[in-house]
Amino acid sequence: MGSGRQESAAGNWRYVDDGETRVVHEKESVERAILRLARENKGILTAGDLALRANIPLEEAKKALDTLVNKGFVELRVRRSGSMVYVLAEFMDRDEPLEDF
Repeated sequence: MGSGRQESAAGNWRYVDDGETRVVHEKESVERAILRLARENKGILTAGDLALRANIPLEEAKKALDTLVNKGFVELRVRRSGSMVYVLAEFMDRDEPLEDF
């Protein structure tokens, strides 16, 4: 049998061949990655977080987050330290210190 794991992507599907079985997984959408990361990070994430975890370019991550800001699903906020973050309030820890932007 095969000694390694092979992956290939086609459209929204990822095919994984571990040498013995062939498994098909739906590729995670950027929007779903945003929701998952927001939940994992208590409602707060950055474009860099998204780019790393969703394996997409930083520019694409920022564009996706800004689109959700424009649609009213995400808020752009600033931490007391001055760093910009994207917030999904429904997942947020209410004790996180943020300032209005």
